[in-house]
Amino acid sequence: MTSTNDKICKNRAGFTYVELLVALMVCSVVFTAVASLSYALNSASNSTEQIGTHQMALRCATVRVSDLVKHSVMAFDTPGNGIALWTGDDNNDGLINGSELVYIGTDAGGQSLLLLDFPGQSQSVTRGEIESGTGKTDLVSVTDERYITLLPECDNVQITLDAAGTFVNILFDLTEAKVTSSYQISAVLRCSADNLLDPATGEPHGLGDDD
Repeated sequence: MTSTNDKICKNRAGFTYVELLVALMVCSVVFTAVASLSYALNSASNSTEQIGTHQMALRCATVRVSDLVKHSVMAFDTPGNGIALWTGDDNNDGLINGSELVYIGTDAGGQSLLLLDFPGQSQSVTRGEIESGTGKTDLVSVTDERYITLLPECDNVQITLDAAGTFVNILFDLTEAKVTSSYQISAVLRCSADNLLDPATGEPHGLGDDD
């Protein structure tokens, strides 16, 4: 009787090869499913974080550009893809000083929306110099310019100013979670510097005949 029980216990002592193979296959399927779920959750988290970052930058850029344009007194077309804004005659000298100018443009690759200004610069430039591009070149050569990145990752940026010089429109694309969407920032100047300009020349009154 004892020998029979020993045989039964030996037969039940471990898994068969088939049972081991089945167990390994089940474990493999479970581990694969867990890894896939972990990757999917991580990818979704990264995509959500990227979208959140882009949307926050977009909101900040929209508010910054809108406020800047609305409170400026004059806008100018500039060479290339950009415009210049005269924020106002802060020192009442009737001139467009470097510290009163802000340029809206892009980086060399056209993949970032930038602001350029010249804090503390008292050198003046004319409207003609701004529109020809020489004013910006002169200011950059004599002072420390400051670049502010509004949107660090964008494509197909187009910055336009209407014929009246009062409506600023910025078009660009943003890629979020591998999906590219088009966006627009628009603003209108609420102020006018017509009273500061000489009707005959279109230049500020502060420019005398000898300037």
